[in-house]
Amino acid sequence: MLKQNFYVSRKKVRRHIALCLFFIIPLLWAIWSTSGHFFTEDNCEFPMTVIVLFCLIVISVKLLKEIRYLANRMPFITISNEGIVFDGKYFDQIGLVEWKNIEGCVDCAEKNFFMENYLLVFARNPEFYNERIEDAKQRAAYLKESKNKEYALLWMEISRLDLDIVEVKKRIFQMIEANKKH
Repeated sequence: MLKQNFYVSRKKVRRHIALCLFFIIPLLWAIWSTSGHFFTEDNCEFPMTVIVLFCLIVISVKLLKEIRYLANRMPFITISNEGIVFDGKYFDQIGLVEWKNIEGCVDCAEKNFFMENYLLVFARNPEFYNERIEDAKQRAAYLKESKNKEYALLWMEISRLDLDIVEVKKRIFQMIEANKKH
């Protein structure tokens, strides 16, 4: 088997961006009207302005995250005969995780505001890979995030990726089984 790369689905990301913009425009109007035309008039509804501003900030963060996904042209997941590589904040330093060290993978939904779905990959000796992150602050942040992701070595938010999660999991388990025999 040659390398198999999984990229962001541009169609899905554009749909998410359009949805964010659909919400941002009315929120801007709501801030304009509830703040008394940006605090130039006396009819300011401060509590409502704070709520609308919070919603605007949350949607804007989501929009920026989507734009960042759209700008990335690198594969987010690469599966090869040697192992699996994830692209991301910490995973660039971790690099290739060999099949002989991978225990398994699961997909799960994180119960947060955005309801994100993740592919989690677990390793037999995660300490070996954790030590590849040289900066102590980055390693601490990675370990904290790993704890939140059921102590997975690798994780990737998959709703934006152009892949069939069942096929990817099947491929991962096939590669794990094939490398147990060696």
